[in-house]
Amino acid sequence: MNKKNYFIEFNRFIAILIIMGHHLSRVKAVDYHFATGWVYVEFFFLVTGYFTARHLCRYPEENCIDYTLAKFKRLIGIAWLAIVSEYMLELSITFIVDKNRGLPVLLSYLKDLPFEMMMIGSSYKTPSLVPVWYLSALFIVFPLFCLFYQIKNKQLRHTLEVLIPLVYYGYAGIYDNWRFPLNLIRAFSCLLLGAFIFDFGRKIIAVLDRRFSEAGYTTLQLICLTIPVLACWYNTVEYHRVVVLCFMIVMTITAGDRGIKLKHGIFGLLGEITMPIYLFHWVVAMFIGAYLEALGQNLRILIYYSTSILLGIIIVMVKKKIKTHSS
Repeated sequence: MNKKNYFIEFNRFIAILIIMGHHLSRVKAVDYHFATGWVYVEFFFLVTGYFTARHLCRYPEENCIDYTLAKFKRLIGIAWLAIVSEYMLELSITFIVDKNRGLPVLLSYLKDLPFEMMMIGSSYKTPSLVPVWYLSALFIVFPLFCLFYQIKNKQLRHTLEVLIPLVYYGYAGIYDNWRFPLNLIRAFSCLLLGAFIFDFGRKIIAVLDRRFSEAGYTTLQLICLTIPVLACWYNTVEYHRVVVLCFMIVMTITAGDRGIKLKHGIFGLLGEITMPIYLFHWVVAMFIGAYLEALGQNLRILIYYSTSILLGIIIVMVKKKIKTHSS
């Protein structure tokens, strides 16, 4: 695949919209679709696992710590801005909306800010800016995953790529595990699924090529894209193992350069704004839930989605301007 695959970027954007649906409770919404949309976090882990495995295959002597720091250096500024915004919002709610919360509660609340800023909050607690659990868990397990993929014994590595996810998903199921220690195990297990696709995807495609035409691959992809959306639309948890399997099938076909291909640059932009939306939509939702509760539910939801997407676009544009001026 090219460095940036527009089909994957588009799916990242769809994933964040559905994850936002999971957080509609923050805008005080009731009886809404996509309440189980958290399962789409698995898609992000899986894609990261795939591309990391591909990178380490090309550069087998990569220093895991240096690679982790370089990868997160691009995200840390936006993450810090989102975390500080969340804490400032919580402070305003403390003193304006919920006046019964005093100074001791405030100081107790602020004690975790340094750990969230260092991206290690997922090592012991639930982050205040809850979406940060994903980045924090990834930051913590990413060097371990890189070391794992550098195991010289390929038979051992391939075996563990299968067994560890099987044990985790068999024991914990496909649930919204973002609390320590299942958050870290979840992250590591799903990264391994991405590595599995990189290691075995081409062999799987070689077998499927005997049975599938290009139209067949496209049809299979469309089916595997539709099932997760419907499962989350109807808030069905019992189908989430199938959802993760669908993510694996879609990614395997895409990695094999089969199936749906998107070429327009707009899909790349949608992928770029995904991370800012992911980090800031929680702040937007908390603000709406605290200060705009009097508005109708549909209007709150509209403001939630439109503001989050607009923020994502603005942040990406500002980043590009800063990069242009600095270079």
